[in-house]
Amino acid sequence: MKPTAFALLLLWGCAAEPQPHTPNDKPLVDPGTDPDPNDPDPNDPGKVTEDPPIFQPGYHQALRWSYAIPSRTTFRIRIPLGRAGDRIRLTFRGGERPAKLHVVTVALADEDGVGALGSEPLNVEFNGSSRVSIAPRALVRSDPLPFRVSFRQELYVSFEAEGELAAGAIDLLPGSFAQPGAHAADPDFDGAPFPRAIGLASVGVEGARTRAFVAIGDSISEAYVSGTDDYRNAWPAVAEDLLGLPVANASVSGQGVLEAQAGLADEVFSLPGITDCLVLIGTNNLWDHDEAGMEAILRTFTAKLAPFCRIWLGTLPPKDPAGMDPRVKTLRKGLNDWIRREPGVAGILDFDALLRRDEDPDGWIDGSREDGVHPSVIGQRLMGEEAARLLGGPPAP
Repeated sequence: MKPTAFALLLLWGCAAEPQPHTPNDKPLVDPGTDPDPNDPDPNDPGKVTEDPPIFQPGYHQALRWSYAIPSRTTFRIRIPLGRAGDRIRLTFRGGERPAKLHVVTVALADEDGVGALGSEPLNVEFNGSSRVSIAPRALVRSDPLPFRVSFRQELYVSFEAEGELAAGAIDLLPGSFAQPGAHAADPDFDGAPFPRAIGLASVGVEGARTRAFVAIGDSISEAYVSGTDDYRNAWPAVAEDLLGLPVANASVSGQGVLEAQAGLADEVFSLPGITDCLVLIGTNNLWDHDEAGMEAILRTFTAKLAPFCRIWLGTLPPKDPAGMDPRVKTLRKGLNDWIRREPGVAGILDFDALLRRDEDPDGWIDGSREDGVHPSVIGQRLMGEEAARLLGGPPAP
């Protein structure tokens, strides 16, 4: 589907694009396990060990789509980090067909966003090798790399690839580029703009253990506003900036509750050190479910998440595109009322109450509406501020 057509479908639903892939549960290469700091010292069962540094997400994208790379091409992706630490670890995701990474480097990004490196590039290895093959839809994780980073610092991850890599649906990473050939170590970059998230699913950062959140949703949470957008403007990234804590983004444009559930293994449960899940999902199910059906699939979804994280459930924002079925309006209101009453979650992110007009429960407050389905950049900012306000207190017991 052409990007323009996809954008038109997003205007009507948050997503009418059919899902090209239901992820299967491919294991990570060298998945590892993070030690529990509360485990007793094996040499002294009565002693609790000190809290060691752990890897938690500094950046994450679900990458549900696939992008074909016919010949060796270098991608230089600008990544904003939501976590500080002394070592990093990269996770890549394959597309629908096998892929190869020939060289991967990481460096600080320049300040101008033109592709120039702000530090000497360091080589990234996978089980001691600079090259790695990726099976279809599989995740591969790099060896840890000593690389000190600070909160909100931006990196350039450069990689030479061919085959098919997983990709996002919309442009989210301005200051990113692609260029034919082998250029991962070049200090400057003469490539064309390529702001679409591709290949790189996660950047884990090793540091002190903190609360770490993951947002699960559709195009609203992925940051779709116009189709040419900025990861840093998404409400999860706004909340991350205000909290000073990592908020990974596992949202996928176009998905509903069932698609999100099918993607949990690869896109959420693969993230180490997550403590809280921020769930804003269901907009794309309003067309083909009744209220009882919506409640049932959301209950099943949260039950899957419950052993993994504390759950914060979001109400669905206003929805008033031209020609919308009145039954969808009624269902959205009924579902939001149910969400507000739903027991067994840590709390409610009431985005509906935040953004709706008092005189029109389907309308948006001034400045927050983009197209009737998606919030504007201002709306995203308001959502992130509200999430940070609600999440900024002590964690739920």
